[in-house]
Amino acid sequence: MAENSTNAEIIQAWLVSKLSERLGIESHEIDIREPFASYGLGSTEAVSLAGELAEWLGRKLSPALVYEYPTIEALARHLAGSPDVSESATRAGHDRKAKNEPIAIIGIGCRFPGANDPAAFWQLLRDGVDAIREVPADRFDQHAFFGQTRRLRAK
Repeated sequence: MAENSTNAEIIQAWLVSKLSERLGIESHEIDIREPFASYGLGSTEAVSLAGELAEWLGRKLSPALVYEYPTIEALARHLAGSPDVSESATRAGHDRKAKNEPIAIIGIGCRFPGANDPAAFWQLLRDGVDAIREVPADRFDQHAFFGQTRRLRAK
């Protein structure tokens, strides 16, 4: 276990150094218990950091690792194989039971001409269908906006 602790400290030091370098701040200003997000680390930087870490460790790592273990301390302990990452993860608002469940939240809400839902709209696009139609009369008075007078002025 002492070996895991030492490995965790080495990984922590590497992460602090990389974060310090990316942010342009001193290493001592970085709190290993603060979430990466609190340092303004966006998704692109998080994935890049995970890639550099994988290269440095010489092993394959998930690009989402920074989200699964949101603090330097939690990530380093996980990578070193230390058993106690729950305190750090909980402090960052991370639920250990949920972290192993894949999740994707995707939403779309809109109106499509000639399609009742996104799947039907996608099919229209794939088939090259021209679905443009007149504006339904019950939606608004199109002549109030696009009457003969406006057409003449536009020419």
